[in-house]
Amino acid sequence: MHAIIKKWVQCGSAHLVRFDYCQFGTEWKKATTVLSVGNKNFHTGNSVRCDVTWKDDVSLCSKSGKPHTTLSGFIGDATKGQYKTNRACPYPVEFCTYVANFIAKPVVHFASRIKKGEIQDNVEKIAAMPVGPAVSMQAPPADHYLTHLPKHPGCKACMNCKVQRKHCRDHNKARQRKLVDVSKTDKSDVLLPHEKVSDDPKKFGDLVTSDSVFAIKRNSTNPARVNETTTLVVRDKATGWLAAYPAKRKSAEEILEAVNNFKGSETIARWYSDGAPELHSVCRKLGIRHDISDPHRSETNGLIDRTNRTLIEGARCLLFESGMPYKYWNTAVKCFADNYNFTHFDSKRGTNGHIERLGKKFG
Repeated sequence: MHAIIKKWVQCGSAHLVRFDYCQFGTEWKKATTVLSVGNKNFHTGNSVRCDVTWKDDVSLCSKSGKPHTTLSGFIGDATKGQYKTNRACPYPVEFCTYVANFIAKPVVHFASRIKKGEIQDNVEKIAAMPVGPAVSMQAPPADHYLTHLPKHPGCKACMNCKVQRKHCRDHNKARQRKLVDVSKTDKSDVLLPHEKVSDDPKKFGDLVTSDSVFAIKRNSTNPARVNETTTLVVRDKATGWLAAYPAKRKSAEEILEAVNNFKGSETIARWYSDGAPELHSVCRKLGIRHDISDPHRSETNGLIDRTNRTLIEGARCLLFESGMPYKYWNTAVKCFADNYNFTHFDSKRGTNGHIERLGKKFG
């Protein structure tokens, strides 16, 4: 089910009404559901369901008393259909006539939203506001197309290039966490604000994190424009500066060149990554402290993993908007990284990476 449809289902004025085909003159029992928003004619009282009875492992229709027919095969010259058959298509004529009466003469009603503390003296003076998904389908502003951040439902590139699979959350573990007793800490043991020792990075180079992303396989029939298959994604935690360095292969020479281009004339004190041996040898050569995350635990390096997703989705959107083929992905990732540093303002700091690193606005 689409995400917008799910929001409409949660609306207070929405109704899901189910009907069974066998109640409208067919031999098969097939269920269909109608979603109605704001039409009071569609409610659970108007649903027509079959009260199935069983006899010798055979289901009998409550209206005709005949056994239900099992659908199989296809109509006409069709070779495929929903649920391995399309025998149930189209809708029965009696069902269409039954539903058409509700649609032709609707009883419109929307749930109203009243602010807390507001007194509703005259119902007629208060206009009812439809309770639906708070989603703007208008076209995004012009500056949105630089980085496509945040995801905008009115942007065709965002809706096509930022699709994610549904999260598989363990609800049992979430319930168990709520049942755990949390012990309160004595206030005398808590350090005062001026006594706390902060280990957060303060300037560029205090803490840098990176990860390699393989965009194209080496045996791919659609290589990049200059046969580049991987890119090193680097981000400075203090300033939020983002950079991407495409390369033909993941080697120490390519990573050394990328690290030198990233730091320039400045000094990097600490580097945090997943422990790639190529990067470790480069850090030892340049005298950079190299810390590694826990193996096979992406949570311990979540900042760069989320940055990888932002970079990949942004590059997809840029290619989608420009109409350029996929082989120009190496140009797209570098373009997105530059646009991100120049135009994307962090919601917490209120500045972008260019201002935090260089101390002035771009341009």
